[in-house]
Amino acid sequence: MRSLPQILWSRLHRSGSHYFRATQNRCSIALTPLSINKHRGCWLSSIAAAVTVTGTSIYYVEQENLVFLESYTAPDDSKKENEYDRTIERLRNEITEFRNRLSQSGQLPPHYPIPKLSITRINAPNGIPTLRIAFNCPSFVQTQLILGNFVASLQNSGTDTSIQVHASDSGGPDAPLLNYLLRNGNGSFHMLPNIRGGTALDSSFVLYKDEALSSGEINAVVDAYKALFSGHNVAAFKHELMLRTRAHSRHQKQQSGSNSKESALEQLQSLGLEVYNSKSEDESALDWNSLAGYDDVKKEIEDTIVLALQNPDLYDQIARSTRCRYESNRPRAVLFEGPPGTGKTLTARIIAQQAGIPMIHIPVEAVVSKWYGESEKKLSTIFDACEQLDGAIIFIDEIDALAGDRSGGIHEASRRILSVLLQKVEGFESAQKTTVICATNRKEDLDAALLSRFDLCIRYDLPDQSTRTAIFKRYAKQLSDEELEKLSSLSSGLSCRAIKEICEYAERKWASQVLRGEKSGNLPTIDAYLNATNAHVMGVGHQAPPDVYEA
Repeated sequence: MRSLPQILWSRLHRSGSHYFRATQNRCSIALTPLSINKHRGCWLSSIAAAVTVTGTSIYYVEQENLVFLESYTAPDDSKKENEYDRTIERLRNEITEFRNRLSQSGQLPPHYPIPKLSITRINAPNGIPTLRIAFNCPSFVQTQLILGNFVASLQNSGTDTSIQVHASDSGGPDAPLLNYLLRNGNGSFHMLPNIRGGTALDSSFVLYKDEALSSGEINAVVDAYKALFSGHNVAAFKHELMLRTRAHSRHQKQQSGSNSKESALEQLQSLGLEVYNSKSEDESALDWNSLAGYDDVKKEIEDTIVLALQNPDLYDQIARSTRCRYESNRPRAVLFEGPPGTGKTLTARIIAQQAGIPMIHIPVEAVVSKWYGESEKKLSTIFDACEQLDGAIIFIDEIDALAGDRSGGIHEASRRILSVLLQKVEGFESAQKTTVICATNRKEDLDAALLSRFDLCIRYDLPDQSTRTAIFKRYAKQLSDEELEKLSSLSSGLSCRAIKEICEYAERKWASQVLRGEKSGNLPTIDAYLNATNAHVMGVGHQAPPDVYEA
C-alpha cells in the first residue's frame, strides 16, 4: 500500500460575491470584482463569459495521478460516512468502466497513459470530511470547455447551479485565477495551473465538496472526465504526439555536444518523466533552508553526496592515491528511507540544484505498463537517455513497488524490472556527476540484492518539536513564537507534509469565512490553525490504516 501526497494544491477560495447562475439553455454571469481594478474587472468578466455550457473537450496527462486518501470517521455519524463511501464507489466504478472501454476502443495509441481520476478525503475541523476530486489536462486544450461541460451537466440534471465566481491573485498579477463556489459554500471547483520553471505546463480540474456528492454532481464529474477523450481532442492529442515524435527523431540524429543532451532531456520528458532543471526559476530558489530542520541529515548529505558531485576530481584523486586498484569512492546509488511527507523528494531536488544538474523524477506509474516486456524496456531506455546527460540525479520514488523482495513471490513482470534495475545500477558509467537516489517507506520489502547496491542509506524520521516549529513558522510567519510552539506541541507525530496541509487548510477556511463576513482581517489567527491541527490529529489517531482510492 503506497502513501502519496494527500493534498497537491494550496489555493482554494470557496466564496466570493460573484454569482454565476445557470438557466434553461444558457448561463448568465453577474460579476462584482473585489479588490481588483476596473480593467481587471473587465478582463474577468470576459473570461467568465467564455465559460460556455456546450461543446466537448479532451484532457490528457502523461503520468497517472495517484493520491493518498486519509479518511476520518466522525463519531455517531455512520449515515454520513456511508454517503461518502457510496460517492467514492460510484465514481470509481463509472470511471473504471469508461477507461476500460476507452482502452479497448482503439481511439488512442497503444501506449497512451490514460489518466486516473483522483479522490481524496481531507479531514476538516467541523468533523465533516472534504472530498477532493481531480484530474489533469494538457496545455493544448481549451480549459474553459471542461468548465462548461461540468456546469452544463449540472444544469441538465436539475441541480441548483447557482455559483459564486471569485478572483484570486494566486496565478500572478497578469493571470488571476477564477474560483467557482457552489451554492451555500459547500463546495468549489477550479482550473489550477501546474507551474514548473515559471511556466504553466498543464492544468488540473479540481472539485472540492464538503458533503457527499449528489447524483447530478457525480454525473457532472463523470461527464467532465469523459470529455477529455472526445473525438476532436483525440485528434489533437495524436497531432501533439506526432510533433513530439518528429522533434525526437531530429534530435536523435544529432548525438554530440549540447544537441545530445537536449535530445536526451526531450526523450525523458516524452516518456512521461518529470525533469527538474536546476537553472529554472523555481529550482534555483531551492537551498537547504527550503527543508526545515533535519540538520544531521543535511550535513551527512552535504558531506557524502553534494560535495562529491561538486568536486569529483578531488574525490577521485584521493581514491587513486589510497587504493591499489582504483574504484570511485563517490556514492553511485543512495537510498532515502522514511515515512511519507518527510522531505525525501525535496532533498533530491536540493541536491540537484546544489550540484547544478537536472533531476529526473521516475514515478512508478511512468514505468509500469500492461504490455508484456514494455516496463523493463522503458526503464532501460530511461537509463540510456540519462547516460547522455552531463550528470543528473535520477530519483526513483516508491522503489519498493518496482523492486520487491524476490523471496516473497513477486510477479514475473516485477522480476524482469528488478533485473534491469540491478544491471543499470551496477554498471552505471555515465558522467561523473550522476547519482541514483531511491526513496521508500518500506525498506524491509526491498530485494536484498538491490539493497546491497546502495552505497549510502539515509533515514528520515518524523520531525521533532523544533523542526515542527520551524515548519509552522515557514507557513504561518504572522504567528508569534509562543503560538508556533503551541502548534508544534499539538502536532506531535505529524509529517512535514501534514503540517503544510494543516496550514493550507487553515488559510482556505479563513478566506471563505472572511468572504462570508464571518471573520475580519486578512490573516488567519492562531485559533484557525489550532482548529485545523486538532481535526487532523484526531483523524489520524482514530482511523484505520489509510487506503489509496483511484479510478
